[in-house]
Amino acid sequence: MRNVTSRWLAAMMSSLSFAASGCELIANTDRTTSGAGGAGGGGGDQVGGSAGSVAQGASDAGAGGFGSASTNGGGGAGAAGGAGGVGGAGSSSVGAGGAGGDGGGGSSTVGAGGAGGDGGAGSSTVGAGGAGGDGGDGGEGGAGGAGGVHPGETCADPIQVQVALDTTYFTNGEIFTTSTNEIESFCTDADPNVPDLWADVVYEVKINDACSASFVVQSATDAEISLRSDCGVEEYCVNAVVGGGGQESLAVPLEAGTYFLNIQSDLPAPFTLHIYCNTPACGDGFLNPGEECDDGNTSDGDGCDVSCTVEEADASLEDCANVSPQAAYQLVAGAQFLTPLGAAATTLGALDNEHGTCQLAPNGPPEAYAPDQVYKIRSHVAGMATITLGLDPQGVPYCGADVNVEPTFPYSAGCYDRTMFIREADCSAGAEVACVESSNWWGLEQAFIPLAADTDYYVFADGWLSGYGYEVGSYTVHVEFTPD
Repeated sequence: MRNVTSRWLAAMMSSLSFAASGCELIANTDRTTSGAGGAGGGGGDQVGGSAGSVAQGASDAGAGGFGSASTNGGGGAGAAGGAGGVGGAGSSSVGAGGAGGDGGGGSSTVGAGGAGGDGGAGSSTVGAGGAGGDGGDGGEGGAGGAGGVHPGETCADPIQVQVALDTTYFTNGEIFTTSTNEIESFCTDADPNVPDLWADVVYEVKINDACSASFVVQSATDAEISLRSDCGVEEYCVNAVVGGGGQESLAVPLEAGTYFLNIQSDLPAPFTLHIYCNTPACGDGFLNPGEECDDGNTSDGDGCDVSCTVEEADASLEDCANVSPQAAYQLVAGAQFLTPLGAAATTLGALDNEHGTCQLAPNGPPEAYAPDQVYKIRSHVAGMATITLGLDPQGVPYCGADVNVEPTFPYSAGCYDRTMFIREADCSAGAEVACVESSNWWGLEQAFIPLAADTDYYVFADGWLSGYGYEVGSYTVHVEFTPD
């Protein structure tokens, strides 16, 4: 509402007297005989701001003089008085009337003096009214209105989305400068006691039929995806591309129902959202109902067979009790794979036995750990070992040759979120000399450790975030050893 101030001008009426200045009217000098003229009439009165009154022109006649001659003669007529002064303008005083002419001189003969001249006529000019005052200043502008609220700001006002089976939903969205943080997520803030500052937008997604669902967000900023069946309780989240400028993908099998999809960003920016909902099938990479495993293919011998049933894991790699009594892999100078016959092993069907320190959530409870397998290595000479988890038997990264680019779904059998840790001397209680977890879920896990001569080291091939379906799969342990 605009706030306006009005100002009124007050017109004041006053009757002021001013002395005539610089304005004198001269009497008529055309005289025939002497005689005292009458005094000029007074100028008209001034009224401030209104018209001046008519000047009072007429005056009393002057008396004639006595003749001084011995012979009587008639005195000359008195000269006419001068005209009255012009009335002053409304803003100044009115001019005074002119003085009457002098009377004629007496003759040598005594005679009656001439009649005095008439007084000068007052001016009839009306004084002009005073000028109007200036207008008042304008009032100050009103306060701006409150900004509007964008859809999807809260769980109570989500953006409605409906997705049918074997269809793709696409939309353009945006995190605005006015967007707020309504939902906490583990993937943007692992400490539940410290609120994160990421703004978000909430979608209510209705899935019509059970499907293998994928949610893909493309943004120029650091984006995050969080999915939940109850808006207040997180079930899945992903923030794989650290630093932003890439694509975030979350793939999960979903039953028919309503879900809340939360998109977060560290900075205001537009984004695109794709939602895919495909008919479930063995080999599609989703752990669908009725499947024990799904490694993205229908091949046997990789831990998950053609019918998506778990194949028996290698018991010799299962735990410290099995591995400790075995002979160690003897390292030689150069590169070598530790898996049997140079083929890939798999953690599918393995058990969760050991945990590394880098698998703990910061300031929170331990994570739900993934299945793991363990290898025993040693060298007769001291040297430096580079140990890598995430390469296939040909030395190519399982998740793609360019480790800086996030792979697209469906992922290969060996493309999952891996973790690796290494202990010295004792498999269960030995000192941990390394624990690595890449900032990108698809990234290689790589450790650089100095090895003492004739000392056992235990390498654990593990996974991250059990329960999401992407913490187990095929792997090889690649070691490059350089003796001192």
